[in-house]
Amino acid sequence: MKLSKKEIKHIAEELDAGSNVHINLENNTIKALPNDDDLENYDDDNLWANDIAEIEAWENSIKLEPLESWVNYEIMEDFIETLSDHQMQAKLEIALGKRRPFAHFKAIVENSEYRQLWFEYHNERYLQAIIKNLPNELLPEIE
Repeated sequence: MKLSKKEIKHIAEELDAGSNVHINLENNTIKALPNDDDLENYDDDNLWANDIAEIEAWENSIKLEPLESWVNYEIMEDFIETLSDHQMQAKLEIALGKRRPFAHFKAIVENSEYRQLWFEYHNERYLQAIIKNLPNELLPEIE
């Protein structure tokens, strides 16, 4: 069964939020759970128990994890290259060179006219990266 574009977008959003995504390959059921480290930190083990039991019962499934931080870093670098505003490029390049580059980059972009452009760029690139990690049999036909 192929995933719909809407399902793939949902998967990308869950992964971008830091969740792991489990896909039942028999019926395309999608379950998002906190990553394994976060699951261990929950006080109430029963909070995710039903979902975990369901996923463990799946005979044919895959688990997708959020993209590595270096991929997100590359997305930020590539975004900088798309800007024609050289002052903004310089600010963002400096931010990436600092300690905690993600926080510095975000602070600059959040308070700029490029905020929406960044979100659109990031979402599209993240989606593309997720699509590359999906098995071909799950991908929708290209229109």
